[in-house]
Amino acid sequence: MSAGRMPMIYVSYGVPKSASTFTYVVTETVLRVAGYAPVTLSEAAKGGKSQLNYIDPISWSAIQRAVSEIGEKSAVIKTHGVPDKRLLEAIERGEVFASAVIRDPREIALSLLDHAKRSRSLGVGDFAEIETVTDTFKVLDDQINRLSRWMAIGKVLLLAYDEISFDTESAVQRIIDQLGISVAAANVISALPDRSKIEQFNKGVKKRYESEMPAETQQLFLERYSDVYRRYVGQESIGKVRNSGQCVTAASKSRASPTVAIGAAAGSASDMPTPAAAEKALAPQLVRALYRVLLFREPDPTGFDAYVQRIQAGRPIEAIMRQLLSSKEFAVKHKRFLETYVSSAPPARSQQDLATTTPSAAAISTTERGPTKQAPCSSAESPAPSPETKL
Repeated sequence: MSAGRMPMIYVSYGVPKSASTFTYVVTETVLRVAGYAPVTLSEAAKGGKSQLNYIDPISWSAIQRAVSEIGEKSAVIKTHGVPDKRLLEAIERGEVFASAVIRDPREIALSLLDHAKRSRSLGVGDFAEIETVTDTFKVLDDQINRLSRWMAIGKVLLLAYDEISFDTESAVQRIIDQLGISVAAANVISALPDRSKIEQFNKGVKKRYESEMPAETQQLFLERYSDVYRRYVGQESIGKVRNSGQCVTAASKSRASPTVAIGAAAGSASDMPTPAAAEKALAPQLVRALYRVLLFREPDPTGFDAYVQRIQAGRPIEAIMRQLLSSKEFAVKHKRFLETYVSSAPPARSQQDLATTTPSAAAISTTERGPTKQAPCSSAESPAPSPETKL
């Protein structure tokens, strides 16, 4: 790049908890090693207080404000904001460079919960309202909509959390290629600051969800954000849990009609509508009924929310039933039920008599044999994920 062109402005957008601060630092280091010496903007230019060049809301007018301050110098700007049309047009023309970093939504949720816990302990409001996994959906939905806005043009470099965090040299090389500058990626890596000294750099653990998020909750994320995985994250990170989900889906291919499903769960199909909208509206009642009938208890908040969300996302009720029936909790309680109410039956009565006079017990016995064959689905050890603090 020639020294006579306009100052280099690089906008580094990141979905929160996706190593956005580290990405910003890496990008600044690329420019610094290449001889561009990025500067720190004033509070007036940023529109607020921040140790970084953080601007939100971000717009073309905000970029012009920064350019008017720095003149021929360069700057990297961090944001979580959504770009306006004029800024996107400037990126398209090559007047401004930009990247966007995304992380697996499951990991974002776990990191948001960590952040929320710290905020509550410190008495601050930053994400403090987030207490459960499903509370993270609002933040995720909003930021993914913003990401799609950034990616609406082809000039924004998409970076993944795993690449920027664990294969940093590869990410550095892609930034170098995007800018068209001559600098060795290895020199940039050696110039990076210690990660422990980088503001807001948290655990930096790869695939936290494998050990910190129940399979059932993971499946909820995979379904809700399927388009995100397809377009931005990649399929390789979800194969293990998705296979578990396919088992449930395959088991439900021969499911009964919505009328039968509602009747089986709530006991009164005749006075319940069958359209999908009605089924979604009944989701809380259906989930509560399934817990009472199959597990003999009221649902815990986390499991209840997860199953309601799955039904409202379009999952068949029969799939939820099969998940509950294949859980360890059902197996234990079913065994106790049989020992109490079936094994203690008078010995003079044959199994055929028992099946004839006690159809409900026979049906339960048949159900027991069914889920036992569902070995691939055994990963869901509990139908109701407990609200772990570390999530």
